[in-house]
Amino acid sequence: MGIRIVIVDDDSFVGNALVRNLRDEFSSEVILLLKPEGSAKHTAKLVLNENPDIVIMDLSFSGLSFDGGHVIQALREEGFKGNIILFSGFIPEDKKTSLEACEVLAYIQKPNLDVLKETLKIAL
Repeated sequence: MGIRIVIVDDDSFVGNALVRNLRDEFSSEVILLLKPEGSAKHTAKLVLNENPDIVIMDLSFSGLSFDGGHVIQALREEGFKGNIILFSGFIPEDKKTSLEACEVLAYIQKPNLDVLKETLKIAL
């Protein structure tokens, strides 16, 4: 079995396009899309249930009381040791500062797929 990559994005269209694009590039890897739901802790548990090696996290979740930063913090609190990449349309500096202790591998602005792919190649 290959490396497991979990993408957490609330936008199904964007998330599915990302899955297709990454599957074309990383055909031997398992790439799954999860929608955030419930709470940051609940979403983190959904991610952990998939036993990922790498998590690609969106930052903003429409209509939810938490964001990707909260899920990243919950993942680390639950002991997740894998790589996390924050892949979002806008990543404020204060969010990067608040996530310093979470050891995020990279902060990549959407839709820069080339940078995301290169970062994944390094992580793999």
